[in-house]
Amino acid sequence: MNYRKVACIALSLLIGSSVTSYADIPKGTVVIDNKAYDLHYINQEVNLKNIYKQYVNAVSDIYVKSNNGKWYNNSTGKEISKEFIPQVTYIDESGKVSDYSQEDGVEIELAAENVSFINANQVKIQFNKKMMEESVLNKSNYKIGEKDLSENDIVEFKEDGKTVIITLENSLEGKIIDTSIFISEKILDINNNPLNNNFTRNILVINDGEAQLDKEIHEDINIIVNNFNLNNININGDIYINADNVKVNKIISSGKIIINEGENRKTELSNSEFKKINVLSNGQESIILNSIKADTLYLNSNEAGRITAKGSTKISKTIVQSSATLDLISGSLGKVTINIHKDKGSQSLVEFKGKFKDSIIMESGARLNFLQGAECKKLDVRPFFRDSVITVEGTVKNIEVNRECILNILKKANITNEILVNCKSKINGEKGSKVNKLNISPNNNIDKINIAGEFKHIEITEDANIEFIENTVIHKLVAYKNVILNGYKTVKIKEIQADKEVDIKKEDNARNKGFNLPNIKPIQKNSSSTSTNSGGSSSSSNSGGSSSNNSGGGGNSGTVSNSKPEANSVTISGEVKVGQRITGNYQFYDKNSDNEGNSIFKWYRADDMNGTNKSKISNESGKTYILTNRDVGKYISFEVTPVATSGEKTGTAVMSNFIGPVEEVVVADTEKPVITLKGSKTINLEVGDVYEEAGATAVDNIDGNITDNIVRTITNQQGNQVDKVDTTKAGEYTISYNVSDVASNQANEVTRTVIVKEKEVPQQVSVDIQVDGYKVIITVEGENLSHFVELKIINKETGELEFADTRTSENNSVVFTKTIEKVGEFTADIKPFDKGDIIQKDFRIQGEAPDPDTEKPKISLNGKKEIELEFGDIYNEPGATAVDNKDRDITENIVVTITNQQGNEVDIVDTTSAGEFTIHYNVTDQAGNVANEVTRTVIVNEKEVPEHVGVGIEVFRYNVAITVVGENLSNSVEITIINKETGEVVLADTRTPENDRVVFTERIDKVGKYIVDIKPFDNEYTIQGEFTIQGENQGVVDIRRPIITMNGSEVVELEVGDPYVDAGATAEDDRDGDVTDNIIVTIKDQQGNEVNAVDTSSPGEFRIHYNVFDQSRNPAEEVTRTVIVNEKEVPQEDPVTIEVDGYNVKITIEGESLKHSASLIIINKETGVKEDIQEKVPVGNKVVFERRIQKKGEFTAIIKAFTNGDIIEKDFSINE
Repeated sequence: MNYRKVACIALSLLIGSSVTSYADIPKGTVVIDNKAYDLHYINQEVNLKNIYKQYVNAVSDIYVKSNNGKWYNNSTGKEISKEFIPQVTYIDESGKVSDYSQEDGVEIELAAENVSFINANQVKIQFNKKMMEESVLNKSNYKIGEKDLSENDIVEFKEDGKTVIITLENSLEGKIIDTSIFISEKILDINNNPLNNNFTRNILVINDGEAQLDKEIHEDINIIVNNFNLNNININGDIYINADNVKVNKIISSGKIIINEGENRKTELSNSEFKKINVLSNGQESIILNSIKADTLYLNSNEAGRITAKGSTKISKTIVQSSATLDLISGSLGKVTINIHKDKGSQSLVEFKGKFKDSIIMESGARLNFLQGAECKKLDVRPFFRDSVITVEGTVKNIEVNRECILNILKKANITNEILVNCKSKINGEKGSKVNKLNISPNNNIDKINIAGEFKHIEITEDANIEFIENTVIHKLVAYKNVILNGYKTVKIKEIQADKEVDIKKEDNARNKGFNLPNIKPIQKNSSSTSTNSGGSSSSSNSGGSSSNNSGGGGNSGTVSNSKPEANSVTISGEVKVGQRITGNYQFYDKNSDNEGNSIFKWYRADDMNGTNKSKISNESGKTYILTNRDVGKYISFEVTPVATSGEKTGTAVMSNFIGPVEEVVVADTEKPVITLKGSKTINLEVGDVYEEAGATAVDNIDGNITDNIVRTITNQQGNQVDKVDTTKAGEYTISYNVSDVASNQANEVTRTVIVKEKEVPQQVSVDIQVDGYKVIITVEGENLSHFVELKIINKETGELEFADTRTSENNSVVFTKTIEKVGEFTADIKPFDKGDIIQKDFRIQGEAPDPDTEKPKISLNGKKEIELEFGDIYNEPGATAVDNKDRDITENIVVTITNQQGNEVDIVDTTSAGEFTIHYNVTDQAGNVANEVTRTVIVNEKEVPEHVGVGIEVFRYNVAITVVGENLSNSVEITIINKETGEVVLADTRTPENDRVVFTERIDKVGKYIVDIKPFDNEYTIQGEFTIQGENQGVVDIRRPIITMNGSEVVELEVGDPYVDAGATAEDDRDGDVTDNIIVTIKDQQGNEVNAVDTSSPGEFRIHYNVFDQSRNPAEEVTRTVIVNEKEVPQEDPVTIEVDGYNVKITIEGESLKHSASLIIINKETGVKEDIQEKVPVGNKVVFERRIQKKGEFTAIIKAFTNGDIIEKDFSINE
């Protein structure tokens, strides 16, 4: 591969695709090891050298994500699963760096994953990415307990690049400290990516072993004291353990639990449930999981950590990222995945104890040791990098190699069934290792599979190309498919079996000349089992023809005597548990086609898979066997001696592999589940309050969390069962909580008492009644008023109800207003509370007519009187308010109407076209007084079209890519491509721009000329262009941008009144040459508004923008110059006076802008020697230096004393 090839791949994939932002890795991406690159980035020549270097040193295949979203292997061109894609660092076209999780997962955003106090005066913050040192050391990015870090607080950045330790001047004090940790969103990782939002973690820090906690906590818990017991709590947050010998029991947490680093961080978790468990502790003491439920267990420590699981522990997924010991006494650790950083993988040791029924997945290298008694059903080897080294020691049933790697089988290893190799790999079998069968079944026969060491039995089940490393010894090789063998003189293959149609040959090369193959025999039907042939006239030499080392046939000739029957594929099926029936299986085979007679069956019991202390199970001679308590912990084998009905009747006995160990029947569950109340055991309410059920939780030693099964009943004071707590009246209720586990064990009943009391009525309630003519205003004020205050007005003479109303109280006050057109005495009955007395107050209506209301209400606009919008903007009505002298606030009565430019009434302000609208606001009070109309003018202007819109058209064979660049593009840029000859519309599409840029791509299979119409804005403004499709004869198109070079400085400083003359710029294009005359110059002021010229009449700052397009409409990268206009400096009187008296020198500096520290250097002009250096703090606007210089001559005083940074030099002489 060379640079040109990389570029071609990138270009061919780019055409016909648009680079869009996805939650997973974007389309048009190349993955090399753990790096991913946007195709545009690869095509930039400046990047090719480094990318090529990485390609040459790659330790995995190159993968490409095409425009259809599928992944392909760059070498084979075949589609692959996204499971092959590792976690990658992705670089987009502009060079911006981000990270994506493995298997083409989501983008990994910067996050603070581990934030806690590690002791009373230190905080640990661990990020998920490597951080920018300058950013993490900036104290302003943190707050502890809502306080900024002090001058004496220390921020330390650790070597891993992810961890920050903050040491506080003042330690936390108290048993339980409620505090918080804040991290600013401005903090940056090494790729300049910030946090998405400010991070705040509220934390309860436990600093005393006797600390007592509530039963329900809604923040994180942070334990920093040794020997603490956290028991029986519901936690809506995370738990951080930074102490030794901590016990956590009966905890239900919605978050994760993190066990941080420590030398002997022994922690025991029991009968609890978490979302995640993160173990960072590197001590050899166990992290004990006893009947724990969790979605994920992460293990990542600096040194080997130990996990012990027992009880009914159920972990869905375990991810091991460092050396570790997994001790599975009972329960399940779920699917175990080994994913250790590639730099540490081959050195990291992971040990296993117990039965691992799910597959163990190897996504990286590691040393695996299955300790005595450990069982592994299957080891699924699929590392992301092909130089990964996986070393196996101990007993494993099956190993399946699905991705290229180096697999070492040590001498203490025992692979009881087979190693299945599905891809190119190197398999090393150390002498003394036990591998029942090595099955070579590659997915292609192009890549060689390397085999080294010693193997007793190899089977080839797919076409293969095998290379044997020096000194390899193969006892038996059985080929069911064609195979090419390569080796050395020192390679020994003792026996090869193959059918006649199978082709076995050596490659023709010098290295293979000393590599000899034995005579090839026909495949024996029981070749995969250990048996011997006796009887008959079979011999090791072939008769009836010659045989050579690379022949594929040439079988025996002559008369064959009657052969013994055979038993092949002897296995056991069924559940290996006491009380279960298991079945022996086999295939009867007789070369002479004799039928099976009464074959003989035996069953054996042993201590392990290897058959240690094997003994026959007496009185068991059938094909099935029921397991008993005597078999618990043992391994079972089935033996069959095949017997035919005729001919050579009795064959050789063949045994199955030993299976086991046999599991005992689980002892009956007799332990009761435990119910824990959430909230208080006794709850006091007042009449009218709302009762909210806090609920309870239930945990069982076997069934785990059975909260959903709780049965809740409510009984009243009389002992009767009711549906709910009735708070409309006083009373007492008992809520009972009961639950049973699967084994029908009934928990002890837990109850809660709810007491409903009469609502207390405040003594102070004020009622004010104002009568204005016939109008009555009643105001009620007091604390804890009812939500609804009731009022009745009764005529005292007639007893009639004149008025009844209910109003909602606000801010402990409610106002009733009513006009009663009667003269007389009245009583107001007021009920201010749900319970309690009614307040009565009398009043009189005199009957005098009120003063006539002739005053108009007044309307006031909210917002501006005139609003200007652009075409397509949304008009939001600010509204208006209306106040009347009698009726007060009558805003809700305002009538709003809209008229257009022609004076016609319309429903809305239409911003889809230019125009002018008038909004009319009118209102009338209860007396019929009409307010003066208030209006608002809304002007809809045509949307301003930017002067600079760049369009680039790239054509390659039948593919066209059209790029539109410009400010303020529409959210939906429209494009239409039309065949110029036929008028046919080839493409009509809309796309959403990103970063002022949008790309359209299309394949056009017809040669010819085409017109493209582009509508970049919401208005009718259209850009038109043409291009030609020439097919396979398409020449190279112009896709390079012109380059602008600015004349003069990037920053120009002037004083007010100075003239500004622009130095200009030049522009070159690779095709069009000098395009300086096409440069477009725009000037913007400090507020970003476009102006005609640099205004030097007042201070300010201007930005001059230079842009240009070539004839292909490729836009150049914009170049800008900054012009700063400063206040003109007013000449001042000489601020420095020097007085010389003999050898004494006095220097005085005066001025209003002196620095807080002035400096003086006196230099001998003849010798250049510094005679004096001083610094002084000015007093007021004056500083004085005094010095005695015992020399005659000429001297220079160099003074730096003013805030503008000016340096003043002044000469003086000493003549005496």
